[in-house]
Amino acid sequence: MLTIGFPRMHKEPGEVRDYFPDLMHGLAPGAKGIVIEEGSGSGIDKEPWQYVEGHGNIHIGSNQDCYDQDIVVQVRSPEDDELPRMKSGTILFSMLHYSTHPSRIRLISELGFRPVSMDSVESDDGVRLIENLRGTSWNAVWAGFRALKKTYPTFADKGRNPIEVVILGTGPVGRFAAEAATKYGDVTLNKEYLSRGVPGVIVHLIGRNITQDETALRALLKRTDMLVDATSRSDPTRHIIANHLVGILPKHAVVLDVTVDPYIADREPIQVKAVEGIPTGNLDQYEFPLDDPAFDLLPKGVSSAYRRMSVSCYSWPGIKPKECMDTYGSQMLGLLKILLDQPFEKLSLESPDFLMRALYRGTLEYYQHQQARG
Repeated sequence: MLTIGFPRMHKEPGEVRDYFPDLMHGLAPGAKGIVIEEGSGSGIDKEPWQYVEGHGNIHIGSNQDCYDQDIVVQVRSPEDDELPRMKSGTILFSMLHYSTHPSRIRLISELGFRPVSMDSVESDDGVRLIENLRGTSWNAVWAGFRALKKTYPTFADKGRNPIEVVILGTGPVGRFAAEAATKYGDVTLNKEYLSRGVPGVIVHLIGRNITQDETALRALLKRTDMLVDATSRSDPTRHIIANHLVGILPKHAVVLDVTVDPYIADREPIQVKAVEGIPTGNLDQYEFPLDDPAFDLLPKGVSSAYRRMSVSCYSWPGIKPKECMDTYGSQMLGLLKILLDQPFEKLSLESPDFLMRALYRGTLEYYQHQQARG
């Protein structure tokens, strides 16, 4: 039997997500020991006793105590300077985002970890088993319209034209964003505006055949009130919307970054966002007015000459911490039971067990094999 640790996410102050006691209780019968970090539950209105009551193998410890366990579970990846605090052989279960964090991959390999990236755990049909994509999109669109209300003086007027939203990307994140945008990201606000006769929202979902047609794209951007990045790019070193095209948007327009690919400047070429010239936000600040100094701190070579109100948050699900962690906990339980019960080396695409095949797709070994195959 293995031990498992649940360190808290010591990120920005607005990051208050914690696991619910039910997850620990479900894992307890198959774990040698469970360590949760002191303070766990404070972000979701739970008390320490609710985690440990009735379970002699669940303990409260320090952040380092959690990192010392055989399996370490943390939704947002530990920072690079935190990773060396874990021992070689640690099974790290986290949102590691292999494709957009090459330096993290190198460090994890050097440290001898056995990683499973939550965002890569997929079914045989390619469906993610740990995700909150609907929550991501709805929370982001809610924040985008919140910002648009500030920049668009006639936002609530019955005499305005319908709001036009252009979404880059037609995958699940883009489709959920479209669903949310038709209701301003806020069902209550949508009902209010319906009752008052305020014009609604027109959503355009566009793909490469439009983004590569600059004539058509320019015509669309001229009337776009909100530009949404919900893309999944095969080449994150190339922009989809160059900064000069941002200048075509109306002055009141909002650029909403749902995907939140990070800038990575320690590689050549550097990794950039799909929309050039917007900052990356977090749970403490996700609105960036035109005069925000963050625009001037972008990596060298990234132009922010043309600016619009930008909305970006590295962890959109964290806007609603309880709902997020309730979802993640229910999705993780069966997978973590497998990691506690089965030797890591048995994870394989040849396994007769559905969950073991899914977990293998989250391993770094599988990711590297796929990359080698092209």
